[in-house]
Amino acid sequence: MSKLVYTSNIPFDMSDWSSRDDIIDVAAGCNCVTAVLKDGTVLKKICASKDNTNSSMNKRPLGNWERICLSTNRLPDYRAQLSLSSENGWDTIKQICVSKFMGRTVVGLRANGTCVAYIDPEKNVNPGSALFSNKRISGWRNIVEIAVSDAIFGLDSSGKVHHFSFYKPDDYYLVDEWENVSHIVTGAQNSVFGITNDGRVLCAGSNCDERLCTALSQEKDVKDICATGSECEVVFLLNNDNTISTIKSIRRLESVTESHFIKLFGHFYYTVFAQTDKGTVIPLVSDFDSKDYERISRWNNIYSFSLGQRGYSRPFAIAVLL
Repeated sequence: MSKLVYTSNIPFDMSDWSSRDDIIDVAAGCNCVTAVLKDGTVLKKICASKDNTNSSMNKRPLGNWERICLSTNRLPDYRAQLSLSSENGWDTIKQICVSKFMGRTVVGLRANGTCVAYIDPEKNVNPGSALFSNKRISGWRNIVEIAVSDAIFGLDSSGKVHHFSFYKPDDYYLVDEWENVSHIVTGAQNSVFGITNDGRVLCAGSNCDERLCTALSQEKDVKDICATGSECEVVFLLNNDNTISTIKSIRRLESVTESHFIKLFGHFYYTVFAQTDKGTVIPLVSDFDSKDYERISRWNNIYSFSLGQRGYSRPFAIAVLL
C-alpha cells in the first residue's frame, strides 16, 4: 500500500487523492500535478487561472486558442482527444513527466515502449500543435525513459534519443548525434542532458553555453545530473560513487551530511533535492520555508518524489511513500 504526502503550499485540494492507496508515481510541474495508478491509468489536477480556484480541463473557461478552433470548426472534439483517459491511450503508463517550464504539458510512457502526450491548447503557438505533437511522438518505439521541458524527449533501448519541439526545434539538433545514452534529464527550459553508458555527460539546447558544455565534457563516472534556473545557473552531478559534485551554483549549498545518494530532483527556481539510499530526500539548494522543509524531512521510504510550482510562487513537493 502507498501513501501520498505533500507540502502545505500545494495549490490543489488533494483530499480525494490522499485517501487512495493505489498511487505508484507522481509528477508535478508548472500549474499541474499528475499521478499514475497501479492499473496504469493517470489522474491530473490543473491550475487554470491565477487565483487558487481548482479547475479541471473540462471545467475551465475557453482560452483564445480554443475559441479559434471552435469558431472555425477546427478540432471541435479536441477536449475529448486531449484528456488523460484510457480511451485516448493513457493506459498501462509506467512513467509520467510534467514540464516545469512549458506549463501543463504531460508526457506518459506506456509499458510497451510507446508514448502519449497531453499539451494544453492554451499554451500552444499554433492551432493544432497539441494533437500534432501527440501524433509525432506516437511513432516512437522501444522507449525506456522520457523527459520534457520546452521539448519532448524519449530514450530508446538502443541508446538513441528522440525529440520533438514545435517551439525551437533547431535547439536540439545535436541530440540526433547522441549514442550509447543510458539516462536523459531536462533542465528547466531550453536544455537537455544525456548520461552515456560510460558515465560521460552530453548536453544540448540554447541554455547550454560553451562554458557549461566544456565543463561537463570533462566529467566522468556520472549517473545523474540536475540543472535548474532559467539559464542553468545551478548544476549538480551525482557520481557513480554516490557522491555529489557541483559544476556551478549561484545559490548557497546547504549543509550535507549524507554521503550516499541515488537520484537528483530539480525545480525551475533554484531548488535541488537529492534522494538518499535510506529513502529520504535532502535539499542541496532550497527555496522552501522552514515549515515545509520540516515536513519533507519526516518523509521516509520515498518511492516517487516531484517538485512543482504555481506560477512564480515558491515550489511545492509531492511524494509517494511505501
